[in-house]
Amino acid sequence: MPLKFLREQKSLIVELKGDVVRYDSQPELADLLEAVDGVQKVSFVADELGKWDSTMISALYQLALKAKEKSVEIEWKSLPKNAKRLLELALAVDRKPEAKNQHKLSFFEGIGEKGISIFETVCKAGSFLKESLVSVGRFFSGKAVMRWVDFEFSLEDCSYKAVGIVSLVSFMVGLILAFVGAIQL
Repeated sequence: MPLKFLREQKSLIVELKGDVVRYDSQPELADLLEAVDGVQKVSFVADELGKWDSTMISALYQLALKAKEKSVEIEWKSLPKNAKRLLELALAVDRKPEAKNQHKLSFFEGIGEKGISIFETVCKAGSFLKESLVSVGRFFSGKAVMRWVDFEFSLEDCSYKAVGIVSLVSFMVGLILAFVGAIQL
């Protein structure tokens, strides 16, 4: 039994011994989670801990969630550094963020919201198109702020360096057309 626990006054001491690999003792874990009730602090003794895997982290994560729910302090310092880091990362993420409070819009409000959304999208697209045309105009008038070295690198990437991938894609498209058209032809 790699996971033992002992209750002393208002604290719970969880002892991890040996290898905790493929840990799936649900009754033992359920007893541990019940033992969190009525304590103020959970600490670990992991001096004799051998190999461990994600099943141990999963069990300790469940324990941490139960302790957080009961406002119980957890002392992680005797756990291995990697295990401590994994648990900190797992507990840092909010698994169930609060859903946005969306109220039901009336028919006309919904149409108005959709219209405003479409208008904003069209404005963004127009702004992008305008900026693109201005940039192209600056390029052809010779006023573009661009290093010629960067232009040459881009041109090089689009020319002979692209021959391999273009050839491969063309070959694959030819194979697909031949496979699909074999029966009809």
